[in-house]
Amino acid sequence: MNELKKELQNSLEEAQWEWLKPHLEKGTLLNIGFNMDLVDVAYRIAKDDVEYIRKLMNGNFLRRPTPNQIEKWDKLPNKKFRFIIVQPYVLIQEILERHY
Repeated sequence: MNELKKELQNSLEEAQWEWLKPHLEKGTLLNIGFNMDLVDVAYRIAKDDVEYIRKLMNGNFLRRPTPNQIEKWDKLPNKKFRFIIVQPYVLIQEILERHY
């Protein structure tokens, strides 16, 4: 693993929606699909891999949160997300709750 990927892996954290919401209001919050590797996406953004980013956006795997998502998360302020900051963006990935 190269140095940048290690740095991104080490900066991967968790936060509640209420902490992340101010970044939404600034327009810097990007949501990553459930099945995506958050560190890899962050790495590709940091390396300005335009083609890869375009493919993710066209496939709705990388996008700003939708109004429906925001409404749902506003009702669950303690909802947890994984996140990585890649200036100027905050990349988030919803942590799915498992129901057994």
